[in-house]
Amino acid sequence: MHRLPRRLVYYTLAGVTAGLAFASLVEWEWRPFATALAGALLCSSAFLVIWFLSQQKLGMTMLGFGDVRLAMLLGALLGWYGLNYVLYGVLLGHVLALVVGLGLCIRARRLHLQFAFGPPLLIGTLAVVLLHG
Repeated sequence: MHRLPRRLVYYTLAGVTAGLAFASLVEWEWRPFATALAGALLCSSAFLVIWFLSQQKLGMTMLGFGDVRLAMLLGALLGWYGLNYVLYGVLLGHVLALVVGLGLCIRARRLHLQFAFGPPLLIGTLAVVLLHG
């Protein structure tokens, strides 16, 4: 079982939120902070719906709840640049997860495998931030 450290995610979220709030206060520009909060809310809500539906309606685990918490952090980071970047980061993370998942399935010659979804999400977010320019 793959687990994201709850404390690490929450402390990082608190630090990122405080840093973004401080940057908005220094620049006296609150729109990026508002979009960061909206990005965190939208991204975590979308992942929460996926987590809930997969657990309750499908009876399978597609995401862990740690991925929902991580989505809040990544949504805040990407939302600082704009809500469209939240979409880009999540899509890139899913594409990376698909490539990794397919590669692992081919390598193991099995259709059903479990692997950590957090690293592709983190790499997708990092790529979008670095390519933002």
